[in-house]
Amino acid sequence: MRRALKWAIGTLLVLGCVVLYVMPLLANTEAGRKRVAQVLGRVFGREVTLGGLNVGFLYATVKIEELTIANPAGYPPGPMLTASHLKLDSSFRQLLTGVVQGGLAGEGVHLHIQRRGGGTNLDGLIAGGGSADGGEPPDLDLAMELEASRLTVEDLDTGETLVLAGVGLVGRLTNRAGVRDAGLRIHVEQIVRAGVTVRDLEIDARHEDDWLKLERLAARLPGRGTLSGAGRLRVQGGNEWSVKLDAKDVGLDEDMLPLVGAIYPLAADARGEIDGELHAELNVTGNGLTWNAIRPTLAGTGSLALTGLMLPQASVLARVAQLAGREEGAVALNNAGARFQVRQGWIEFQRLSASGEQVRYDLAGRVSLTGELQLTMDLMPLVKRFGGGDTYQKVARHVVRLPMRIEGTTAQPRLKAPRAEDLLKGIAEKKLGDELEELFKKK
Repeated sequence: MRRALKWAIGTLLVLGCVVLYVMPLLANTEAGRKRVAQVLGRVFGREVTLGGLNVGFLYATVKIEELTIANPAGYPPGPMLTASHLKLDSSFRQLLTGVVQGGLAGEGVHLHIQRRGGGTNLDGLIAGGGSADGGEPPDLDLAMELEASRLTVEDLDTGETLVLAGVGLVGRLTNRAGVRDAGLRIHVEQIVRAGVTVRDLEIDARHEDDWLKLERLAARLPGRGTLSGAGRLRVQGGNEWSVKLDAKDVGLDEDMLPLVGAIYPLAADARGEIDGELHAELNVTGNGLTWNAIRPTLAGTGSLALTGLMLPQASVLARVAQLAGREEGAVALNNAGARFQVRQGWIEFQRLSASGEQVRYDLAGRVSLTGELQLTMDLMPLVKRFGGGDTYQKVARHVVRLPMRIEGTTAQPRLKAPRAEDLLKGIAEKKLGDELEELFKKK
């Protein structure tokens, strides 16, 4: 009896070993890979292929190598998503019965989003959940964390393409009843746009109807700079977007010069020698993915303030001041700033000024989004402050205004003398002013 009992116990142990060790090995076969690919194919509604499958101890984890999810019908043949390594903390048995739940971690992921005719290749990606019986979509509820990813957004109608590398995604994929979208956090290591390097960009996003609501944006900018804001992006039916941004304590390194010169043309042509910090607020809308598409549609308002600003001798402001008699050298400023409106391809200034050396510098006009300058600056206050050169000193005796023109581009600004008609107006105003003064003296 004892011998029979020992034999039975031994047999059970052997069977247990088979279940715990041998059966997972059987799952790691071509048949197992095909079965998992079929289940995932019903999850995502498109063809899925696996390069490798490894079922862990007690079926508790599933490791997938070289996952590919194909594009749906109506889009160019090719992968919508590829991943070099994925780990699914989900029961293999549940996976085979149509329940995909747990945690999903991975790296080397490339998501290629394509847009066409108001839709994207993501449409219908996750159908409503149910059992696997009758071929219904499996029940999906995954908390995901993907690293070292790459995101490509391509508009097939316009030919625009935006590529982001070093992307991390944290969020949830679900088709559970009553849960449309549980949100997504996107982290991008670095983006370089318009000469500005943005690091550690984080976006908390949530789907709302045809829009992706950007509930929080945060990033690091040059110097001690930070960027914060919110907005929204249309993901179905168009490319519109809107955003409100607040930048603080941004260092004015050389990479920032093209941007600073565009929105604060007093600093144009600074040639890498500018110093100070920038603070800005923007509330803008646009349409498109790339700058060429966005530029003609960009609209909104903004303001800019600069502290500790030191403009070198080559800058527009220093050159204008020299015309008014100031000695050569850098110009130290305080209270430098601008308030502007963006529309129809131009930045139109409602205020563009700075103060320093007991003098105020004011400009009026606009700058195009391609860098074209159409500005004027009254030299008369500067001539009175700095004495003026011989020519301007003589002219200043007869006019009340000297509207110097600033034309060309932000990369190559040109200073042009006041127009004759503007000087004639100044002469007339000067004469009228002298006559009125003389009249009051007689009285």
